[in-house]
Amino acid sequence: MYSVEKAEKALRKCLKWRLDNKIDGILEENFEDLHKNLVYYIDGRDNSGRVVLTIPCNLCSMKDAFEAGNKDRLMRFFRQMIEHAAAQIRSECLQNPGSPSTIACVIDFDGVDMTKSTPEVVNFCISTATSLEDNYPGQTEYMYIINASKGVKNMYTFAKSALRKNTIERIKIFGKKRHKWEPVVLAVITADQIRQRFGGTMKDETVAEIQDLNINFENLDIKE
Repeated sequence: MYSVEKAEKALRKCLKWRLDNKIDGILEENFEDLHKNLVYYIDGRDNSGRVVLTIPCNLCSMKDAFEAGNKDRLMRFFRQMIEHAAAQIRSECLQNPGSPSTIACVIDFDGVDMTKSTPEVVNFCISTATSLEDNYPGQTEYMYIINASKGVKNMYTFAKSALRKNTIERIKIFGKKRHKWEPVVLAVITADQIRQRFGGTMKDETVAEIQDLNINFENLDIKE
């Protein structure tokens, strides 16, 4: 049963989180150094008109970020990514009332080396997911994780214990067999609305060039 009291409590908690973390100004922050190798795309729409967020996760090693002391900056980068998608939704709903208020998300784990993972990396992933649940509730309509190795699947199994049931129900995880995940993706997102590595036909000249790069956090000039 819907509870006005619980809804008010959740809203106040979210507003406090946004204030404490200065989220309203996060889109103006400069992450150009990270964007060189950490990328995400918000440029397509699914069959229902939802904003499509696609993330190629083989471009970074979070372990390197932690060892270089840049974990907080990395977390802020991901928060900017989510806020970017949320801002796109708000803009479209204002311009076209009735537009979908949720996003579609496809994450490609191809190339992720879980042997470099640590408990801190796993906890970071869980923290990011729970923060999304708490502060952007219901924003993700569905999330497809593709090209997941056994290690990635094991991490997700571990992380599920910290996620809510309605979040878990929105996530589908696929292994590396393209013929298994591609039809599922293209059933909800037409090929011209999603990039090639995610099963579509959209071209990106930079993808082939940066596909095998790993970000070197030790060389970043980050001011404390």
